[in-house]
Amino acid sequence: MAFEKGNKYRFKPGQSGNPAGRKPGKTLEESIRDILGEEIVGADGKDVSKLEILSRVVMDKAIHDRDIATISLLAKRLWPEVRQHEVSADVLLAQEIEDAAHRLDRILGINGEERTSDNNDDTEPPLQ
Repeated sequence: MAFEKGNKYRFKPGQSGNPAGRKPGKTLEESIRDILGEEIVGADGKDVSKLEILSRVVMDKAIHDRDIATISLLAKRLWPEVRQHEVSADVLLAQEIEDAAHRLDRILGINGEERTSDNNDDTEPPLQ
């Protein structure tokens, strides 16, 4: 098939699969942002963005229809989940780095504490 050896259409090593790059024009996200940024005249005669109208429709669906999927979507967008494991990993990593820096300081004799080969301090854990 396309990626098998011997296929004359297979990309050569280091060759781009899209040498011309992406075609010019807006992405879907850019188009949607433009549309949502447009303003129309509301029932009260004031200018209202399509984003505000969409927000009101979604909120009404969540509140009046008690649509669980819509409520869940709103909750996830308004109050993103805090990832506890990432925070604790960062704290543990920071502590390990700090401990390693202190051990390195002691080995190099920084902060006035000279370390010689015959001066073994057992209070410091061995280097790993």
